[in-house]
Amino acid sequence: MHLLFTLYMEKTILLVVFLCGFYDISFSQSFQHGAGTGYAHQSGNGSDGTEYVTLLYSPRIRFAETDNSSFTIGIPVSLGLAGGFSYSSSLGNTSTFQYLIHAPLMINYNSVAGSSKNTSKRFGYFGGAGFGLNYGNFRVVELIDDQTGFPYYDYRSKTRTSFGPSANAGLRFGVGRQTRSIEVLISYMKGLSGDNPHYLGLGALFNFN
Repeated sequence: MHLLFTLYMEKTILLVVFLCGFYDISFSQSFQHGAGTGYAHQSGNGSDGTEYVTLLYSPRIRFAETDNSSFTIGIPVSLGLAGGFSYSSSLGNTSTFQYLIHAPLMINYNSVAGSSKNTSKRFGYFGGAGFGLNYGNFRVVELIDDQTGFPYYDYRSKTRTSFGPSANAGLRFGVGRQTRSIEVLISYMKGLSGDNPHYLGLGALFNFN
């Protein structure tokens, strides 16, 4: 009986400690977001690769925050735009427009600048991993058989969706108020579906808080 009581008390104490910790983390959350621009390259099966100019928006929630560190969970969204122009004797002038939406769910560890409302540091860094989504209108190379007996390869525009593991890392530099920072980052995603695209992005953002 004494043993059962002891086990019960130990489990109760552990549960109380867990709930207190959960309560503390839950109510120490804060919202952070930033916006900027950058560059991205994506290539995959049947594609020579495309270069994009990107617009970036990065909303995230900070939690487990201390004076000089925190964890964040967020969805940094990149909208990529690309275009091209070509001429051939058979098709004449042709132009293409491509777009890309890259939206991974990321969990990052953040240190010093940009990680907390209380930090006094002006330099910081972060890194993390997650799982991403790519969606867009891409140029792919296809074998065209027009029933003439002379099949040929040509670029076709197709909409593709793919998913895969993602990673990112970067630096932050405090500016103005301590909660504001300039962020420079590199991100990568390996597609596991669609045309198995490789996504590589470089960007710079201003974090508002």
